[in-house]
Amino acid sequence: MSKISIKAYQKNSLDEYTYEGYAIKSKNRLIYNDNGIKTIVEYLKDQLIITRLSSEYKIKLILNLNSMTEAICTYQHITFKIPIKTVILNVTPYKIETHYFIDKEFYEYILEY
Repeated sequence: MSKISIKAYQKNSLDEYTYEGYAIKSKNRLIYNDNGIKTIVEYLKDQLIITRLSSEYKIKLILNLNSMTEAICTYQHITFKIPIKTVILNVTPYKIETHYFIDKEFYEYILEY
């Protein structure tokens, strides 16, 4: 495991947010704390899993290029699933970029490390 500098950018139709800080990297996983929200990014060649954990909720996004997958959300002990359509998924040695739709809402996530 190593500590590395990262820049994470998130965007949807209502909000745009950039986090710059540090993450712990081990093999195909990056873990960082974004203002009290633990974020775990796991990447393989064809799949990206983004998990965001706070004291109130857990969201796990499972993203596969050109596939319908799902987000698994837990809030106050209630778990529900929401469909996701991934339209862009690029994983390179120093950058992850994905564009996806959750219930017709567009999202963009870029992680540089």
